Amino acid sequence: MAKSAYVREIERAIGDIYCTVEVYGDCFSHKLHARYWLIDPILKALGWDVGNPGLVQVEYWVGNGKRADYVCFKPGSETPLMIVEAKSTGNPDYILEDSSLEWDSQKWPESWYDWPKENVDQLEGYTENMKEGYGILTDGVFWSIYDLSRPGQFADKLEAYFCILIPPIEQSVEVLKKFHRHNLR
Repeated sequence: MAKSAYVREIERAIGDIYCTVEVYGDCFSHKLHARYWLIDPILKALGWDVGNPGLVQVEYWVGNGKRADYVCFKPGSETPLMIVEAKSTGNPDYILEDSSLEWDSQKWPESWYDWPKENVDQLEGYTENMKEGYGILTDGVFWSIYDLSRPGQFADKLEAYFCILIPPIEQSVEVLKKFHRHNLR
């Protein structure tokens, strides 16, 4: 069966990021760099054009003096579907250097996806008024996705966590395609 155009676009974006990290892995210690070179391409591949304020607003005021890095809106409305909090990534080269890594998240060191509590708390604060949709915490390499419609504490809402640099690429694509703009209507 032929892949959809947007699945091919997600695969291409991940491949480009893999190459970018391989060549410039030490350039992402500033959050702006991680956003521009790692996160923006994934959002674009997911149909979220960061240049279209009707779909995505950056540095968006979410209330109580808080500003989220990205808020993705239901087209034609002011209803947020996703809030994305970006972080700097440091140097992800160590992932590329270990060819034994597999996508099986159960085998990953816990520290790889265990964000500092203040980062998770920050995302929780940004999404506190949302009863549905998604909160995403990412440095462009590691992604933690929270389903805000799940009951319980914020930690219970964690739906997926993964590293887009760990093969096979199809695993990351499978998770990410759910968050394509056309799939979140």
